[in-house]
Amino acid sequence: MIAPYYRRFELPWAPSEENERKFKRLISIFLIIVTVLAVVVWALPKVEVERMKPQELKEAVAKLIV
Repeated sequence: MIAPYYRRFELPWAPSEENERKFKRLISIFLIIVTVLAVVVWALPKVEVERMKPQELKEAVAKLIV
């Protein structure tokens, strides 16, 4: 008698506990990797870029065009 009135309140597209656990684990691993890479990039020595003077730049562009 109760069977016809039984209703499942979980939506069919709702993620399962297992999927939620896998997703959280994946996000955690991703955040750890990104954090480690950010620290490594931050710790790398800074490289100074040599800038050309405007006159040297004009000559280099002229040689490139010719």
